Amino acid sequence: MHTSKDAVRTWAIGIVVQAHNEELLIRRCLESLLEVTHDGPIWIVVVADTCSDQTVAIARSVLGDQGEVVESTRSNAGASRALGAKMVLRQLSQLHPNHRVWLANTDADSCVPTYWIEQQLRLADRGVHAIAGVVDIDSFDDFGDLAVGVKRQFDRSYGIVFIFRMFRLLRPIVFARINFMRLGQVSGSVQLAWRPVGLASPTSHAKVPTSRP
Repeated sequence: MHTSKDAVRTWAIGIVVQAHNEELLIRRCLESLLEVTHDGPIWIVVVADTCSDQTVAIARSVLGDQGEVVESTRSNAGASRALGAKMVLRQLSQLHPNHRVWLANTDADSCVPTYWIEQQLRLADRGVHAIAGVVDIDSFDDFGDLAVGVKRQFDRSYGIVFIFRMFRLLRPIVFARINFMRLGQVSGSVQLAWRPVGLASPTSHAKVPTSRP
């Protein structure tokens, strides 16, 4: 049983999953999230954005009492993530007011490894405020003869080269320690996680470390 002092050192994890008509993949996504290892509380919010398929029903059946599904008609991924973060923070502040909170984001067409949260918290405990992860595609085989070209385009658009381009663009604006790391096998867009207390503002830019699992 956690004491109040223990709770201060314990992370409460909020995971936001943005989804739009992902009935074929969301079960795999949520099952992978329910398998992540973490000693403290985890609350998952799925934001079903303008869904016309069975995404909502499947998500609710998989999550049970370990999260909630919020329906939105905003047709905007950023707005959906913002709504999900708001719901997560409200829930965790009510149930676990003495815990530190870490927010993680992924998409409904993605899945994560069991160590996904552990690796993020290891960095958070060292003072890292935000983590951006590159993604891997399960397979390009379905593209047939176009597979090589599609993979090349994906690497340019969403791979590690894209992440470092974005960092160079944002570096004059965001003064924070950011750690880039691979977050596991996925088939979707970039995954993000951060500490929701605001980014630090050191007087000089921190060197960006690169880690691998």
